[in-house]
Amino acid sequence: MQLQVSTIFQPLVTYEQPPTYFQTNKITHSFQEIVDAYGVAKYREANPAPFTIVTFPFLFAVMFGDFGHGMLLLAFALWMVLREKIMGRQQLDEIIGMCFGGRLATRVVNCACIPGVGTALLSAVH
Repeated sequence: MQLQVSTIFQPLVTYEQPPTYFQTNKITHSFQEIVDAYGVAKYREANPAPFTIVTFPFLFAVMFGDFGHGMLLLAFALWMVLREKIMGRQQLDEIIGMCFGGRLATRVVNCACIPGVGTALLSAVH
């Protein structure tokens, strides 16, 4: 004997905005976190993260024209990318987890530091 019960729909009246969800992948997730730190876009607003992916590395390179420090950070980010499968299975503490979450953004930003060195050298010439 099979019993069938129909689904009951009851409309919910509310004046609150629906939540905002932006689908990300492992590359765009870090930049979305940077944008979300300043505020989440409201429902039906444009997501500023794609603009951040383009402008953030450039502005970081202009601001941070230190080649040596940039290469150290790039080496650390590459090390984390190479150990991605091993570290992804482990329970990481808060600081290492934050660094691991931003490993791809760190790599992109530090690759942008190479042209930033040229900007720093040009601005230092009087």
